[in-house]
Amino acid sequence: MIDPVPADSIPQQHEPELEAATLDNLNISLSFINSIHSATLDNGGLDDETIEELCNPLEGPPNVDNPDLILCYEPYQRSCSLWKESAEVW
Repeated sequence: MIDPVPADSIPQQHEPELEAATLDNLNISLSFINSIHSATLDNGGLDDETIEELCNPLEGPPNVDNPDLILCYEPYQRSCSLWKESAEVW
């Protein structure tokens, strides 16, 4: 027969301490949610160049002439390809 383990010897998992919700915190959160809900390009405080880039993004792959960037990108691209290949096996 196996002896039971005393309860006081089992490590206890503790829930993280949660900050109490106050009316001020809830109002700030609600204000943030409402701001996101009603956000447009015109009322977001974005400069004209940023709005232009968002409305007319670059098309096609970027032209990367920097060899250091290419060196960083190639391992990332290979790892993505390997992940896709392994997912197809499953």
